[in-house]
Amino acid sequence: MLEKYLNSPPTLARFRSSLVGPYIDCFAGALHEWGYKRQSAMSCIRDAVHLGRWLRLRRVGVEALTDEHVVRFEAHVATCRCPFVRRGAQHRHAGAGARLFVKHLRDADVLPTACGLAPATPAVVTQFLDWMRHHRGATEGTIALYGRQVQGLVLSTTLFEAFGGSRDPSG
Repeated sequence: MLEKYLNSPPTLARFRSSLVGPYIDCFAGALHEWGYKRQSAMSCIRDAVHLGRWLRLRRVGVEALTDEHVVRFEAHVATCRCPFVRRGAQHRHAGAGARLFVKHLRDADVLPTACGLAPATPAVVTQFLDWMRHHRGATEGTIALYGRQVQGLVLSTTLFEAFGGSRDPSG
C-alpha cells in the first residue's frame, strides 16, 4: 500500500527497512481508509518513520512504545535537527502523525490500548464527533484533532463552573 504514496524505490526500501517498516504498509492502508489525501498521508508516514528512528536511537522497540515516548518525541520534534528530516519541513504536526501511528498500532493490537491516561470523553463531545463523522464527512484524523480540542474546552468549562464560575457573561 505504500506505493500509493511513494514511487521512489530507494525511499520505499529505506522506509520498509526502518524500525517501523513491518507496520508502515498497513499504516499507509489505514490512512487511505481513513480518507487522508496524499500529502497529509505522506506527512504522517514520514512522521512514523521519524518516530521509528528516534526510538531506535533510544533502544526502544515498537512493541514497547508508550504514550510517554510519544510525548518525548513531540518535544524532540520542536527542536529537531535530525539529518534525515527534510530541511524547511514543517514539524509542528509531527506529533499528530506519530499519535495516528500509535492509534493504528493499537487498533491492530500491536500495542495495548491506553488505560487511565486520559479522562473519559463526555457524552456531548462524543455526540459532536459522531455528528462530524456522519454529517460533515470529517476524516478520523480531523475528528481526533477536534476531539482533543473540544474535550479540553468542555472539561475546562466544567472545572470553571465547579469552582463557582458562571456561563452568564454579565456576571
